[in-house]
Amino acid sequence: MELAFGFALFVVGFAMLMSGVALLIGGEITFRSGKKITKPVGRKAAIVLLSFFPLAAIVLFIFRKIVTDPSVPSAVITWPLALACIFLSGAWLLRGMKASTRRRAPPSSPMIEPAAATSEPLVLEFDVPTAPAAQPADKPKPAPPRGKNPFDFS
Repeated sequence: MELAFGFALFVVGFAMLMSGVALLIGGEITFRSGKKITKPVGRKAAIVLLSFFPLAAIVLFIFRKIVTDPSVPSAVITWPLALACIFLSGAWLLRGMKASTRRRAPPSSPMIEPAAATSEPLVLEFDVPTAPAAQPADKPKPAPPRGKNPFDFS
């Protein structure tokens, strides 16, 4: 039974490791729904997810030095630590995604009138002379090549 829990913990830890690396490398991540994971929030969550294996090793080492009874399984320490890392990083990600969706409307400029903002789009006119451009003089045709054409296979 302890072997099965150990393997399951390794799979969960590996998933945490991969998602931590993805958050660390990904930078600002935007979902199709429009929600964003900003860089600082993603980095904090990535650090927590990546620190699971070192934390588990350190805490188990200290636990084995304090408690000398070998009948206490290591899952007593590692599973709560894994769940704490998952829930902490998830809480940071969800809170960061909620904060990034709240956007204020851009402040209205006193230079733009409200009526001008709803009118038809502006058409740009350029200061270009209306006279047609001068036609270039006819160039003489190039002289036919002398000698036999190497690509003429007739």
